[in-house]
Amino acid sequence: MNFKFHNTIPFRNRICFKCKKAIDLADYLVRNKSFKEEKLVKLWENNNLEFYCCLCYDDLTKQDQKEEILKNLDEKSQEIVKILEKRIKREIPIVSELKYHENGFVIENNEIAELSLFNCISEFPEEITMLMDLKKLCLPWNNLTNVPESICHLSSLTVLDLIGNKLTSVPESLNQLAALEDLDLSFNELQRIPDFLFDMNSLNTLNLIRNKLKELPKFVTDFEFTKFKILL
Repeated sequence: MNFKFHNTIPFRNRICFKCKKAIDLADYLVRNKSFKEEKLVKLWENNNLEFYCCLCYDDLTKQDQKEEILKNLDEKSQEIVKILEKRIKREIPIVSELKYHENGFVIENNEIAELSLFNCISEFPEEITMLMDLKKLCLPWNNLTNVPESICHLSSLTVLDLIGNKLTSVPESLNQLAALEDLDLSFNELQRIPDFLFDMNSLNTLNLIRNKLKELPKFVTDFEFTKFKILL
């Protein structure tokens, strides 16, 4: 560093304008190293300026980026995002890919293509069924007791993850999801496998681990049954 600190003059203490936590001067200098150190120190000492810590600054940057991306969505999708965020009382970040145990949504071609709401709802938000281009929907470990018949509107859906809820049944309208490949109903309270699921030509995997199944359709036990993989 070329700038020489004046040891006789202590630098002022700074706290984050948003979270009120202390800001480290050295960290501030490193993060802004593209500027001259002397100028940075003068800004640090300026009584008319406020500063953000690294985390809050990054959050603000991400929020600005999110708002810019959301502007390219249609008004209906923008409104659905607002409704969902209000319902779960937290922001849903835009992510490049969904991660387990996290909330988020993925945007492709200015459309919401994937959505995950983890452990934050007690009822299925029916507004989701208006996201016509949704390909992947993950609602794991919530307290859902039912899925609306309107789930059939998600005609592009290929993955539906409902693991860890309290479902005792699923709507027959699921069989209208012609693109659905993976259906995870594990860790629910199903007592039987709905017959209509076996009429779904696109389905590759049906996960039913840790349910309360009392019986299986007879043809499931047939060794020649290879329609799709069933996990029990």
